[in-house]
Amino acid sequence: MLTWMIDPAHSRASFAIRHLGILIVRGTFHTLAGTLHYDPATDEDASVDVTIDVRSLKTPVAIRDSYLMRKIFRIKYHRTIHFKSRRIEKLSEDRASIMGDLTINGIRRAVTLQAVLVEDRQDASKRMRFEGWAVLNRSDFTPRFMAITEALRIIGQRVEVRLEIEVIPAKVHEPVYGQ
Repeated sequence: MLTWMIDPAHSRASFAIRHLGILIVRGTFHTLAGTLHYDPATDEDASVDVTIDVRSLKTPVAIRDSYLMRKIFRIKYHRTIHFKSRRIEKLSEDRASIMGDLTINGIRRAVTLQAVLVEDRQDASKRMRFEGWAVLNRSDFTPRFMAITEALRIIGQRVEVRLEIEVIPAKVHEPVYGQ
């Protein structure tokens, strides 16, 4: 089994959600870390583990970023979003369904990501690039808001999530002698 590390310079997680029932708000998390255990030759026992730093959230509006971090993602208590696969089902040569547990705000739910291998440069640069997506229900992961907020649909329920992940082989740390 080969271990791959997420290349944070070439990876991101993004979301889209309706605001006021009309507008679509888009945001991106720019700090991700994690591992992929995957051997392209066998496809057996593959797994993925991703951690997203909520503080890296950016939308086009700084005030919105602050609000989302405090009220939606509650960074005072939960600074990360975490996804850990339980099973990966290969659907074709370049597509898979990844079943796993997503934890947001300390709330863990089973989700399924659809994933595609976009680029495989194992011979040239030893990199692979994946894209994944899922649709989540916001209220499954966030605290209940005031009844008026929910009634007026100020913040939508359907959240489209997209991951763009580039992985590189994990470096084997050599022992340091003389210490």
